Amino acid sequence: MVDLFRKKHPEIEVNVQIVPWQTMIQQIVLAAGAGKSPDVAMASDRGLTTLVKAGAISPLNDYVGKNWTKEQKEDWLLPQKNAIYEGRQMGVYWHTLIGNLL
Repeated sequence: MVDLFRKKHPEIEVNVQIVPWQTMIQQIVLAAGAGKSPDVAMASDRGLTTLVKAGAISPLNDYVGKNWTKEQKEDWLLPQKNAIYEGRQMGVYWHTLIGNLL
């Protein structure tokens, strides 16, 4: 996935850091507190509430679905409403395994 992205967007630097799932949420919260959050993180929906409450992630409303058709907005295997908090899109399901968000 990263190689395809780099090929399509050579102007964007991608640095992949592998973090154990057991500590991912805590590490994102700590990084945000230090002002060193990742631009994109893959996490489970079980950790999303913690990230939102900690202020460790930013809403995606300005990026996700902005220019999508109605059909594209409804074309999800999992309900996107589970990633919306107070009207803010805080994640996007990217995988068919339940619980995988970007």
